[in-house]
Amino acid sequence: SERIPGQRFEIVPLDFEEVDPAVRFGEVDFLLVNPGIYVNMEVKYRVSRIATLDNLVGSTPHNVFGGVLFTRHDRKDINQLVDLRGKGLMAVDETSLGGFQMAWRELNAVGLDPYRDTSRLEFGGIHDRVVLAVLEGRIDVGTVRTNILERMASAGQIDLRDFRIISPRLHTEFPFARSTRLYPEWPFSKLQHTPNPLSQ
Repeated sequence: SERIPGQRFEIVPLDFEEVDPAVRFGEVDFLLVNPGIYVNMEVKYRVSRIATLDNLVGSTPHNVFGGVLFTRHDRKDINQLVDLRGKGLMAVDETSLGGFQMAWRELNAVGLDPYRDTSRLEFGGIHDRVVLAVLEGRIDVGTVRTNILERMASAGQIDLRDFRIISPRLHTEFPFARSTRLYPEWPFSKLQHTPNPLSQ
């Protein structure tokens, strides 16, 4: 609002299920969502991306992210993805790319269906709730997007030593624990009705 004359901007937080109707009915002008939701909005409503989020770690930007599956450190029976068979899994939301869909792809690759092969599949709604459910022993395994565990640890909410990463992947340039492939970070996009000069 300060930088663009004559325009007033308002950030509108949306729950996962609120994104589609907000875009369909033109209730927002710009959108910042995970790449999975973005692709659906592009196909259904022709939103178009303008920029990709840079996640700063210190002064180093990262424009990719992944998912991480984890359990409590004292759960010696859960080390690899195949160990999730018959265990309880909590994810963020069915449409959360980093908080569910990335892990789903990795589980599928080892022959596991989280809907069929876990003892129960729950959705916590937000990343922090998933982490705390695992920490408190209310669920066997959790999955969240990368950097959530590290962010909560740096805020003093958790101790990383209380957790173990399941099937960790190593990448010398990516600083966060992860169990999945890396994907492009969140795109910032414009809706069809949003004027191009304003988008520029």
